[in-house]
Amino acid sequence: MKKLLFVIVVTLLLVGCGENKEVQKARAETTKAKAEIQKTQQQTDIKEEYSRYVNDVNSASTEAQIAMTKWNTLMEQYNQGYDISLDDLKTAKSDYELEANKLAPKIDALLAFIEKNNDKLLETVVTKDDLFKEKSELNDFKAEIATNKEQMKEEYGKVEGNS
Repeated sequence: MKKLLFVIVVTLLLVGCGENKEVQKARAETTKAKAEIQKTQQQTDIKEEYSRYVNDVNSASTEAQIAMTKWNTLMEQYNQGYDISLDDLKTAKSDYELEANKLAPKIDALLAFIEKNNDKLLETVVTKDDLFKEKSELNDFKAEIATNKEQMKEEYGKVEGNS
């Protein structure tokens, strides 16, 4: 009888240990699943934040391009010999500068975001070549803004001097 009781106790202990292993296995799987969910959420967050930065730059860029088109139209008219208003030209210049001054910090913010989250972006959004190209284009765009402002200043001065 004692031997049977011993076998029953040992069997119950072994079954109990098996349940603990199953519970441990389930907990490990749950922890792994939670980590995967968290990683997926972080990737989604990075994609969404990157998209917000890109959309901000694109929106501000559109406004700057509209202002630049106004300026170019007026300068084209002037170069063709049409009489244009200095006030209109000054307004077009001011409009571009305003929009460019809104755009430049958005470009800087996107560049900083890319720099800070480079590895995460490479995992989820873009390739290394695409990221390099994007950074180069953004830096070129910043340089173009500075060049446009300088050219506008010079052209406005010439037009103003000829009036």
